[in-house]
Amino acid sequence: MEVERLIVRPSLEDYQRHIQPLLVSMQCSLPSCHGTTFVGEVRVTAEPDNEAIYRDYQALKAVVDLNDPEASVLTARLLVGAAGATHVPLCFKSTEDCSYRKLIAWIAWDGEGPGPGDLACDAEGETCFR
Repeated sequence: MEVERLIVRPSLEDYQRHIQPLLVSMQCSLPSCHGTTFVGEVRVTAEPDNEAIYRDYQALKAVVDLNDPEASVLTARLLVGAAGATHVPLCFKSTEDCSYRKLIAWIAWDGEGPGPGDLACDAEGETCFR
């Protein structure tokens, strides 16, 4: 009898290892952004303990669309020119930005193929300021 492996999407482990550090490097954890309180639905703690990691993960998980990752509130608000793009001052210039693709990979990864940890990118140069 084969045991089916259950994949929880998006992954808490990948959030902790890859996405939280990416969001910090994108300066989302600054006190003037998502660092000290929930802004909208999201909070990003710069140096989180286990409780903060889980809280921040749950908040981000609530704004993703597992069936259509690119339609997620999380990514749609950050993409320049996209309907619903409301995030200031940070945004992605295109869907080709490495940081954008890493977020999509985190949302979509089902245990098969490349995941968010396979995309080696730094947020530097990936964001635009308005």
